[in-house]
Amino acid sequence: MTDSLLSPRQVAALQQMGVTPYRRVQPLAELALVTDAEDPLAHPLVRDVLRYLAIEPAQCVVVTSADEARAKRRWHLDQYRVATATELRSLPLSELCGSVEAKRRLWQGLQRWQ
Repeated sequence: MTDSLLSPRQVAALQQMGVTPYRRVQPLAELALVTDAEDPLAHPLVRDVLRYLAIEPAQCVVVTSADEARAKRRWHLDQYRVATATELRSLPLSELCGSVEAKRRLWQGLQRWQ
């Protein structure tokens, strides 16, 4: 894998010298929030979930696509589905805040997730 900071010309020059450029591996975040919401880490409900999971906001990444996430676990804020060992799914924040049932499902999923 080549480093995205190098131009194709630089990569070719390094390869001609027998040097293979590698991309530095970023450490995995504890949790990836997969959402289109703006600044979800500032939302009180997200803060409560992070506190419950004993995760600091700095240990999270916010992405719009699961493909972008480099994390141990993912929380998809799009539609409800049963939680798996590494993925939690809930309704979007805007819908979670207005629905007691959606919050109940979220907390049930979190309890299974722990």
